[in-house]
Amino acid sequence: VRNLLGKLSLKNALMSKKIKQLLTTIEIKAENLQSIIDSLQASIFVVNSFGEIILVNKRAIEEFNLNFLVKNIFEIDSLKNFKGNIENAIENKKQLNIKISQNDKIYRTKINNIYDNELHFLITIQDITDFELSEKLRREFVSNASHELKTPITIISGFIETIKLGHIKDEKKLEYFINIIEKEIKRLAQLTENLLTLSKVEKILEEKREYKELNL
Repeated sequence: VRNLLGKLSLKNALMSKKIKQLLTTIEIKAENLQSIIDSLQASIFVVNSFGEIILVNKRAIEEFNLNFLVKNIFEIDSLKNFKGNIENAIENKKQLNIKISQNDKIYRTKINNIYDNELHFLITIQDITDFELSEKLRREFVSNASHELKTPITIISGFIETIKLGHIKDEKKLEYFINIIEKEIKRLAQLTENLLTLSKVEKILEEKREYKELNL
């Protein structure tokens, strides 16, 4: 009997040790996961089919002034403009990728389904206000530059045509026309340089944006 009790005691001790090791491993993995999502520049929520918050990262807490007492995403007042789309995506179990405006900011909002024993939803909300503003400025610049390019081209073409036809006999007038052509060529070159610079900056911003999305 003593031998049997001793074996049972040893078996229980080994089982207890294994359970503790398993719990420690789970805790470490959970901490690592939290560290990873906390390092992201986007707000992250993981919720179940009822909107109950399973996981949230540091960025989301700061961006939307979250109260730790609130356990359901639909009870977060600072997400008022997001609630309708989130609710619709959860009810219909569909993915979502849209832009949502709130408090003078523009957010890229993505919702994806996660299957892990039961259905969960990964909600990613990224502030893209600066990117959208730069896009607006870019479009305005390109529009203005396109208009500006027409002016020197028209002037240069007109003066060259006049010179070619031999309508200018006075040397001073001819020199005056040539000076204007040179001035407009320089202006045209500067506009072209500005467009090339914009194209390079645009490429860099696009690469950075793709890198951020890849890391989400």
